[in-house]
Amino acid sequence: MKPAERWKIFLAKAAQDELAADKLSPMPESADEIVGFHLQQAAEKLLKALLVFRGIEFRRTDSFAGKARRAHAGCIGYHSRTNALCHGMAV
Repeated sequence: MKPAERWKIFLAKAAQDELAADKLSPMPESADEIVGFHLQQAAEKLLKALLVFRGIEFRRTDSFAGKARRAHAGCIGYHSRTNALCHGMAV
């Protein structure tokens, strides 16, 4: 699969986890841990989408913090005027 397609898949999967959390959150019988799990999964998939989009390699076994360090190291900087995560990347 081409990287151009992979980041979109991670983005779509993140949206699914976010939707699950949104649907479960107002339900009183939903445990906070389950909602939190879906939000954590969404965050990790968004991070993977960023890494793939930027062409930054990561291992499947990398922790969230490890992936975040790779993303940070691969970014030129935060552009506050455009709210871009990385120089040249539109949000």
